[in-house]
Amino acid sequence: MEPSRKRSTRDSNLKKRLATAAVGIPAVLSLAYVGGVYWTAFIVLVAGVGMHELLTMARPKGYRPSPGLAYLVLLFLLAGFGGSGWFLPGYFEPGLLGLIALSGVLLLLGFPRCSLVDLSLAWMGALYLGIFLSYGVLIERELSHPFFALLMVFGITWASDTGAYLAGRLLGKHKLAPMISPNKTWEGALGGFCLSMLVAAGIGCLSFSPGLGLVLGAAGSICAQVGDLVLSAMKRHFGVKDSGQIIPGHGGVLDRFDSFMWVLPVVYYFFKGG
Repeated sequence: MEPSRKRSTRDSNLKKRLATAAVGIPAVLSLAYVGGVYWTAFIVLVAGVGMHELLTMARPKGYRPSPGLAYLVLLFLLAGFGGSGWFLPGYFEPGLLGLIALSGVLLLLGFPRCSLVDLSLAWMGALYLGIFLSYGVLIERELSHPFFALLMVFGITWASDTGAYLAGRLLGKHKLAPMISPNKTWEGALGGFCLSMLVAAGIGCLSFSPGLGLVLGAAGSICAQVGDLVLSAMKRHFGVKDSGQIIPGHGGVLDRFDSFMWVLPVVYYFFKGG
């Protein structure tokens, strides 16, 4: 592609990203503020669409993970770990046993078309999304100031992403993980790390000491960047650029919430222990 066309495409994508962010950020923050069933429904929606994207990415490579099993395990884990009300206490262990038994039956009845790899992909996707995103429900249900905690999650996530992007564009020279994500650099990672610390200290200054905010921001940024690289490794394995196209200028749901998922448990345990 010619340099002028590359620049035009990049500018067009940037405009789409900014327009989507201008609408999406207030909408998501509003859901976090309202909380309750609306926030829980949002988390379930993110998990469900993310599961769909994982299954879709896998199919061109010849994998056939069972969508029915994947969604069933996903909802079970969101309910079991998130404690979403309709999950009855004491039924987690037998429910888990039942799902594992169902997986065995699917392997038996579908053999040889249904493989262990297909079942493993369904379980891995459900475990990954279900357990990480359940902390979004736990924050809203168990913490005394859930919106403040969720604001911290979003602040750290967005600061890490923005700081890494800007520092990488301006200063990036040393590749961070060239086999997984060639555009990421150590300079970008440091930029995201530093900006997350500053944002976390700024958001938390009215509730706890700046020192604790710096620690939370550092831990959150490390996890955010690991989450980003994990999805990059998945996409590299499946041979795709984006997890989906549902969000204009941003790709798929997983592309936008890969870091957010990893920051959720960090913030949850920080406030839970404090």
